[in-house]
Amino acid sequence: MRLNNKFINNSTVVIAGCGGTGGFVAEDLCRILPVSQQIILVDPDIVEERNLIRQNYSAGDIGKYKCEALADHLCARYKRKIGYFVGKIKEFNSNSQGLLLGCVDNGPARADIALKFVSQYSSEYGWWIDAGNENNFGQILVGNSKFAASSSYVINHQRPELQDLRWDHLPLPTLQRPDLLTQVPGKISCLQAAEQGSTINRTMASLMVETVRQLINNTLTWFQLYVDMDKGVMHPIYADEDTVKQLEKNIKKEV
Repeated sequence: MRLNNKFINNSTVVIAGCGGTGGFVAEDLCRILPVSQQIILVDPDIVEERNLIRQNYSAGDIGKYKCEALADHLCARYKRKIGYFVGKIKEFNSNSQGLLLGCVDNGPARADIALKFVSQYSSEYGWWIDAGNENNFGQILVGNSKFAASSSYVINHQRPELQDLRWDHLPLPTLQRPDLLTQVPGKISCLQAAEQGSTINRTMASLMVETVRQLINNTLTWFQLYVDMDKGVMHPIYADEDTVKQLEKNIKKEV
């Protein structure tokens, strides 16, 4: 059982949030995606000195918009076009299909991503991959539908007598984990930033890019992934029928 790849290779990849995780996600995607594939960065924030501790920026970027500074660096480094939008994801007007990657750190921003995905993305041709973390642990969630999950069978071309179950629709990340919507936005101090694990954002970025890679290659079998750096543990939640049915029951109870 795996997630269905209806992601068109030449479609657009939008990254909402260019901070601790998103900045590294953007750079790593430049390495694995074809040059023809459009990447758009969306973030309203400006680079500050405190961001240099954990984010993909240098001293020369201070005072610049994050998405613009990052786009300039990546265009020069990887010889590819990188689009950017200085604003919140809810203000970004695009009917692009493909992948929407959420790299934000608060509930209101995730709510905006959910509204954007539902209003401008088709669940037939797109997935929302959401990454989030605390001091030294985090999660990746994958979904694309505000309605019920659904699956289909695809012929296994290597063994035509077999059929592979593929999930066409899974609940949006904010339905899977509604508690993430309660995260309060706020700026952290340099001291708090130093207390956060020095590698957690880089780890979450690598896991998100690996999720993209597996989804494109039709090999993604899980829809939730949890990592705890303190314990050295990574725990996937696989997309089997019983697990998805239980998730839907839990969502109905919440509603």
